[in-house]
Amino acid sequence: MQLPLIVRLVITIYDATILVILFAIISIPLVIFLDVTTASPLHTLYLTCLYVITFLYYVGMWKLCGQTLAMKFWKTTLKNKNSEPITWKQATIRFMVALVSWGFAGLGFIWMLFRKDRATWHDLASGTCLSQHQKSETRPSSGSTK
Repeated sequence: MQLPLIVRLVITIYDATILVILFAIISIPLVIFLDVTTASPLHTLYLTCLYVITFLYYVGMWKLCGQTLAMKFWKTTLKNKNSEPITWKQATIRFMVALVSWGFAGLGFIWMLFRKDRATWHDLASGTCLSQHQKSETRPSSGSTK
């Protein structure tokens, strides 16, 4: 079963916060030292760099770790329909279709409310799904067992 919409939105907000902080770290020196503003000839290159960073964050984390930092916090993983790690192609398709989902006023996310399996457009297009996992192991006690 897929994650509820509210959990997906909270994860999206967490990831967006991480990206905004990263963008600020990158943007402040560019604005101060290179005067990259909307009137600057470097503005298009700057926006392209922000897009590439976003792409690398999501696609890289999904492929290499099976989850973004926010997904890790919320104990969710991204797998294909066979519960295996996703491919680079699936991660890329998921990212591109997620942009379209947001571009249509979030319709790709709202779509899940009308499906029994709670799949979004990007879940369907990429053949992937998010799932929450339970703690599979208990933490060792802090006391000595000797």
